[in-house]
Order: sequence, then C-alpha cells, then structure tokens
Amino acid sequence: MHMPDELQTRDELVAFISSPQFRQTIDSLATVLSTEQMYTVLVSMGIPMEAAPFPGVEGFLQALISVLSKKPSTGEGSTVGKSAADDDLDADLYD
Repeated sequence: MHMPDELQTRDELVAFISSPQFRQTIDSLATVLSTEQMYTVLVSMGIPMEAAPFPGVEGFLQALISVLSKKPSTGEGSTVGKSAADDDLDADLYD
C-alpha cells in the first residue's frame, strides 16, 4: 500500500477518512467539481475540457476514464512506447 507510515493499518485509515478535516477537503473538492471550475482542474491535469461531458463528479470521472482509455495499447508484455513513468502509474493504479 502507498500510504504514509501513520496510515498503514485499517483502523488508522478509517480514523483518517472519518476526520472532519478529510471530510471538509472532500466536500470542497465535490463543490469545485460541481461547478465550471471543474474544467480548470482538468486543464491543470493536462486533460482537455472536451473530455468531460458535463460538470460534476460524474463528468470529472468520465473525463478521466475517457483519457485513460485512449492510452495507446502496446500489447501484452510489450514495452514499446512505454516509459518508466507509465509503468509507475500502471503499478499505482493496480495496487
């Protein structure tokens, strides 16, 4: 798991995600994603605004899925066109 040392156990993680600070951060993110500001967040991530069909958390997630699904396929076991950063991202996504 890629978590800080203080969040390695289930109880520590549950306590963290139950904290008022975490909830406030999630609420703030949900508020931003439910407005036109979502497009600013997408652009800052290098994702074109057109990838999101509409504002909101669902639109944001659809944009992420759309961009990630267009990632060029290199075939099973092939490393052609893949960088070390791609491998790290893939490992993070599937851990």
